[in-house]
Amino acid sequence: MFFSNLKFWAKYYFNIDDLGKGIVSKLIFILLLASKVSIRFLPAKYTDFSELTAWFNTVLKADEVTEEMMMIPLTRENMIYLALSVFVLFFCISVSIFYSGLVIRHSRRLVSGVKIISAGEYWLRFILVEIAFAFLYVPFIFAAVYLLLLFLLAIPFICNAVASYLSGDRGLWDSIAGCSKQLRGKYLLFLRDLCGVYLVYLVIGFVISLLSYVSSTVYFIMDAALDCWFYLAFARVCAIQYTIGERFTSGRMVY
Repeated sequence: MFFSNLKFWAKYYFNIDDLGKGIVSKLIFILLLASKVSIRFLPAKYTDFSELTAWFNTVLKADEVTEEMMMIPLTRENMIYLALSVFVLFFCISVSIFYSGLVIRHSRRLVSGVKIISAGEYWLRFILVEIAFAFLYVPFIFAAVYLLLLFLLAIPFICNAVASYLSGDRGLWDSIAGCSKQLRGKYLLFLRDLCGVYLVYLVIGFVISLLSYVSSTVYFIMDAALDCWFYLAFARVCAIQYTIGERFTSGRMVY
């Protein structure tokens, strides 16, 4: 069962270049890789959190926390690095959302008689999703930290609502309200595939981490490339799970 699922994942989820002629997917991947690599090669002082680590250990060992201990020792470089990391994550998720919508559009082009919204309407819907995501980005981060289990369980609903809206099938509020109905009978399948792709990502990440003993530069680039691949594979899961039940006449995608 696992190997049959793995074969399906490799064919439809892992093949991030399966998007028309593949030019757009390559450009998207290069764009993501450039953004990830850009913060990996900042000067060492930007990623030097030794003072913060020492402060944290001191607070843990102290019997009483004084006002002086409440001053978190973050340098300007540290704050710039954290701000850039948050922005790059926002950018990568945004590009993944865009890519997911493109996968849905590409899938539907392979089927005659299926509704495909115009490029202009697609861009408008994507911009509206991005505006909503910009407002919800910080609350999402807090939810991922403090309400991790609930956040993880809600991911299929969030992904389905976004895919439904970008597909053009429904309006914004109908997509949000109807996501639970759309996932009826498919929620566990959706969650299983998301977890399966993430597990493969962790295994490959462990193998790539061994490169750090050979060359830190090669490791940084390979690790960033793996992250970019995971963003797009995750987006493909969301797109393909939304379109489950459709048959693609090209023979490349049949459910």
